[in-house]
Amino acid sequence: MANKKKKRNEPDSAAETLDAIEGWGDRVAEKITQNPVPILVGAVVILFIAAIWGLAGDYADSGTEASASALAKVQGVYRASMGATPGSLELPEPANPETARRVRSEAIQGYEQVAVEYSGTPAAAIAMLEAGKLEGQLGNRDAELALYERGLNEAELESGLRAFLRVRQAAAQEAAGHYGAAAESYEAAAQVPTNPLKYDMLSEAARCWSQAGNSDRARMIYQQIQVEAPDFMMPPYTEARLRELRPIGDSPDSATDPGEGG
Repeated sequence: MANKKKKRNEPDSAAETLDAIEGWGDRVAEKITQNPVPILVGAVVILFIAAIWGLAGDYADSGTEASASALAKVQGVYRASMGATPGSLELPEPANPETARRVRSEAIQGYEQVAVEYSGTPAAAIAMLEAGKLEGQLGNRDAELALYERGLNEAELESGLRAFLRVRQAAAQEAAGHYGAAAESYEAAAQVPTNPLKYDMLSEAARCWSQAGNSDRARMIYQQIQVEAPDFMMPPYTEARLRELRPIGDSPDSATDPGEGG
């Protein structure tokens, strides 16, 4: 194909892309808000970016100001308790592991309270996203996945917040070695309407299907990306792996249960 591919600037996974979005949001938040917190936290920034992308549904009618303040309060206390310097993007890890565990546990409780108080709003979904991430940092994989499911139940069906939640869900499933389940979650994230990271997520899905042993499905998604987005450049390690796949129907493990992996 004659089209010249653009240099890829995105991170090498959809989960890392979400991290980058949060980091970018922290940098611009100082310039777009009068919030007393010096830098809006990742959770609130996701809410803001979702509104820009038109991903969060009826944003104006969802109690955004109050819910954003509640999210900012929880995150502000969390950052301060972790020892973060006001205005800094760095989040230090306390020298005492028990302190770190306690602070994360308290933040999880705070986010869960926000989700209850603002149930049915984008803030509730984001609170579950943040709480789940903290459970993952505590090594509580089942609790992490359960919180993402709660977040999905809070998010509107066509809300882009579902894509954020699905990516976190997929990353947790992949970390647990459940590659088939992770692939399904990445595919679900890619199917969210107006998702600007659709092909990042599809490439992750294809990689996970390959790792799960379902080469046919991996190649099918890979071919879909090539047809629909010929200029998209996936991470080199992903593309190299997918190029090695056998033609569809020629794989001895193509009947692998899609929900199993490893």
